[in-house]
Amino acid sequence: MSEFPALLVALTLVLAVVAWGLFRLIRWLRGESSRYFYFDLFAALFILAFGLMFLVWGPRNAFSSGMGVLGVLSGAPAWARSLRTASD
Repeated sequence: MSEFPALLVALTLVLAVVAWGLFRLIRWLRGESSRYFYFDLFAALFILAFGLMFLVWGPRNAFSSGMGVLGVLSGAPAWARSLRTASD
């Protein structure tokens, strides 16, 4: 039971470092529009691939089917928006 406070402190530190890193990444991405475009493009492709992976290889239950459908439904429009932005 005495390990719990130390574990909680360690988890808090890890989350704080991850949050700091994400805010640094966002600040770096806002420096140039092409950087943000590629980040948005790869994030959309990752979400789309994640959804397709859940649909194809996931167990056949309501959770994995729902996650797969949500991944495809959120990744595909984001990918289309990124491609439409690139053509402008």
